[in-house]
Amino acid sequence: MAIFLPTSISQAIGLAKLLEAKLSDVPSLPGRAPLYVPPMRSAPLPPLPPILPNPPSRSPPVPNPRGSLPICPLSSAEMRAYRAKRLCFNCDDLFTPGHSCRSKFLLLLFEDGLHTDETVTDFSGEFLAYDLPSPTPLFATLLADVQPPHSELFHLSKDALSGTPSPRTLHLCNSIGGYSITVLIDSGIFHNIIQPRIAHHLHLEIQPLPPFAVMVGNDKALYCSQLCSVVSLTLQHHTFAVPPYLLPIHGADLVLGV
Repeated sequence: MAIFLPTSISQAIGLAKLLEAKLSDVPSLPGRAPLYVPPMRSAPLPPLPPILPNPPSRSPPVPNPRGSLPICPLSSAEMRAYRAKRLCFNCDDLFTPGHSCRSKFLLLLFEDGLHTDETVTDFSGEFLAYDLPSPTPLFATLLADVQPPHSELFHLSKDALSGTPSPRTLHLCNSIGGYSITVLIDSGIFHNIIQPRIAHHLHLEIQPLPPFAVMVGNDKALYCSQLCSVVSLTLQHHTFAVPPYLLPIHGADLVLGV
């Protein structure tokens, strides 16, 4: 472009465009094929030693089969001895409400071929029961001459003692001989209990019993020596008779166990 000596910018731009068009119209000369240069292969380098030592190989863990739990059989005589000393069947420690064993055992309780009225203690409950008689059904007619043994010691829950409402109790209104009473049905006990003042006020038939102890929820004991022969009740059009024990309870006039 310097040969043409452009005198202005517009003239220089026009000359540049003409020169560019001329160069683009010139066919390209056939060139030579590019020279193929094979890639250089270097010899493999020896492996470098690891910076950290390799960890030792671990063999897969061998499953450890669980051994069978030891079974500690207890005979009737041993169960009576444990109950007399108030010891736990599992760990030989003193049994108290809320007791928990320091270690776990699998116990096998059996009798020596003799049928007895002993009741195995349920350690999941709140109270301890010794030598309980057969549970008294709620809707059943019982014999009037029920005589508890001298060694009988059954339990009484806090709800039945105080008459406080709880998820396992049910309060009902009933009448005995035209006298209105409050009935508490407690699923935590097996026996029927009536207040002495109610029994004397209604002139119910009372028979004496050999004194026996009743375990209460606060780890105390009440002593009972009287039993009402028959008390007739009507609940939901069902009439039945129960022989309640006389105990100084509060709240409800009559407590029915299930």
